[in-house]
Amino acid sequence: MSALLQATGLSKHFGGVYAIRNISLSISAGKITGIVGPNGAGKTTLFDLLTGFLPADRGEVRLGDTLLTGKGADRIVNLGCARTFQLCRPFAGMSVVQNVMVGCLAPRVRDFKTTHVRALHLLEGVGLRDKAALPVHALSQGDLRRLEIARALGTKPLLLLLDEPFSGLGAHEAETLSALIRQLNRHEGITVLMIEHRLRDLMLLAERLLVMDSGKVIADGEPDAVMREPSVVAAYIGTRENGHAAARDTES
Repeated sequence: MSALLQATGLSKHFGGVYAIRNISLSISAGKITGIVGPNGAGKTTLFDLLTGFLPADRGEVRLGDTLLTGKGADRIVNLGCARTFQLCRPFAGMSVVQNVMVGCLAPRVRDFKTTHVRALHLLEGVGLRDKAALPVHALSQGDLRRLEIARALGTKPLLLLLDEPFSGLGAHEAETLSALIRQLNRHEGITVLMIEHRLRDLMLLAERLLVMDSGKVIADGEPDAVMREPSVVAAYIGTRENGHAAARDTES
């Protein structure tokens, strides 16, 4: 499988502290790849570098053959690399469908004649069609997560980056969202890169797992094997005596 996204030698520091240190990675097209690690490992900063929300101090990022380094977030999303955020960021004062219409106005897909129809179609796909006319403040946390994905899908991404999509969701909401992510990957052909702390949900989706600690990738491979590596246990679960209890904590 060919690489859709490649990062080489990425580094980012804030003052004297490195948030990302010399990371190189390759994301295969058509796959769901997960990123895990303790708080402060640099996961969201990595997303910010990949999507142009922060400039890298060193290194480069490519989407296919296109260099993303030095481009702003607006240009990167219009090349096919869209993201959601750890904290949902809907456009306040707008309806659910209007939020998605904003995504549909991305230059790579913009067609003013079909924007509303396409937005409704995307809401249908994420299970929010019946809430299209509601103001965004009326949505539950689970619905806001799905709205963020629908808005990102409006840009017609090749690569979708999800930052803790299961955060704050109940078991049923998480199952519904898992099914949606799986459908987007398998039936729509969208490559997914996702950060997630809830291991149980992530392990059911991801075909590959990257583990980060202190701004570095310390493990990369098949999820079950990666989570058994001693370095991962030490970094991600920590030094608790009861490793199984710690694992359950991360899944709750």
